[in-house]
This record gives sequence, structure tokens and C-alpha cells, in this order.
Amino acid sequence: MNTWQAAFNRWHTEVYLNTPSVELEPHMHVSHGMTRTCELDLLCKIATGHSYIEIGSGRGFSLLLMKSMGIECFGFDHLSDVLDGLGTSYINCEILKGSQITEEFQERFTALVRGVAGAGAGAAAPPLFVYCDNGHKVEELRYVAPLLSKGDILGTHDWPTEVPEDFSLDGYELITEYDEYIKHYACLQRFWQKK
Repeated sequence: MNTWQAAFNRWHTEVYLNTPSVELEPHMHVSHGMTRTCELDLLCKIATGHSYIEIGSGRGFSLLLMKSMGIECFGFDHLSDVLDGLGTSYINCEILKGSQITEEFQERFTALVRGVAGAGAGAAAPPLFVYCDNGHKVEELRYVAPLLSKGDILGTHDWPTEVPEDFSLDGYELITEYDEYIKHYACLQRFWQKK
């Protein structure tokens, strides 16, 4: 059994099946289709060699997958302790209040970025890859963008459905090397790198 399959089996058994169905919103059910698999594959390719931070981790499968591949990863969401004991770095906090980013998230995210990539991380700290997959992705992208450093990557899910197709960020370059893959597998993802 490969690492990906082992991670999925563990997540499915320990989190997904043990979460009362009333807590699972319809959009949180895992799609076993080709598109979702390819989106996760692309996340892993990009995250390799980076510290991965996901905003809107949901039930945490991508975190468990990253962890199983030896990628340092952190996730933010407001779900109750569903990932306790799985060895992931899950930060339970409310990210949004309405469409506004909460003060709690701002403080905790900034502290994490400084600790992982800043002076607290040491000279050999890997670049960051921050992936926005929560409820208001445009606001999340705009909040995160100025906090990252040259070479860091910022990505989003649900592009171009929740993030406009022509969305851009000052000081960032659109990463186009995965465009054919994204188009071929209908992945709803976009990535930028800070200049």
C-alpha cells in the first residue's frame, strides 16, 4: 500500500467515519473522483520542499496526507477536535466572522508565519506554501499576501468559481507551469509566487 492510500485509510477510519453525519456539511464529503485526487496530488507536488499552511482545513485529510509524506504542515479551521491524536498541527480557531477575518486568526496566523519562516525558524527554514480553502478566499488571499516572503507560494481552491478568473496579487507572479494539468483534470486551483 502506498503512502497516499495509507493516509487516506487512516483519515477515513479515524476521522470521517467517527464524525457524526449531522456535523458533516454536504460540501465536506470527500470526492473520490479523479479531480479531487489530482487536486491533492498537485498540492503535494507544490508543497514538497515547503512548510504547508492550509486555511480552511475541513476534516484535515490534506494535512494528514502532507504529514504522511514528511511535509511540515499546519491547518486552521473551527471544527471541534476531530484531528486530535492524528499527529497533525491543527489550529482550532474561527477564521471568519461573516466575511471579515477574525482578530484571533490574524494573531495566530501571524505568529505561526513568524515562527515557521521568521527569526524563530532559523536560517535554513523552507519557504512557505499557504493554501486558502475557507469561506471567503479573496479576503484570505489579500490578508495573507503581504505576510509572506520572496519565494513563498500562495494558492487557492475553488478558482475560478469563488476567486475571479483574472484575480491577481501585487508583488506576486502567477505560476503557470501547472496550467495544462489543472485544465486537463478540471482542478479548481490557482497558485502565485511572491517576487
